[in-house]
Amino acid sequence: MAKIIPFPRKANPNITEVLQEFVSEQHRRVKPPTGRKYEQIIYLLMDSLDTFGPDDLAPEEKTLYNRLLQQGKVEFCDIFGPDKIIRHYGIFFGHFLPRFSGCTGRLMQSASTVTRRLAKWLAEKDHISREELRRSLGGGIRT
Repeated sequence: MAKIIPFPRKANPNITEVLQEFVSEQHRRVKPPTGRKYEQIIYLLMDSLDTFGPDDLAPEEKTLYNRLLQQGKVEFCDIFGPDKIIRHYGIFFGHFLPRFSGCTGRLMQSASTVTRRLAKWLAEKDHISREELRRSLGGGIRT
């Protein structure tokens, strides 16, 4: 009997939903100016994911992405799950921020703080494993 491989589906929750929840929680936790900084960094991260995320997809994921893209306006962050977020940090910091966002040193510092907090939060919410958190952040983070 032939093995049936299920076709990938849209993630539930998707990146957009998870990041909206993160920003909402941070707004309750921090002062308004800091909350606005979180929003700005998360917006830039989502823009980077929507722009460059498809480049790192497995073939079956790329097929899903292309099919949904052809059906209408849908972004990478609306399709895939939070497991894709911290895997994207290298592109975000190494390529997107310096080349596309006009990132200053102060913004880069804020991005580092926000993404580190996001990674910890993703692990706390079981969207990623503690091991994935350690690997992605170079092992220099306490969990």
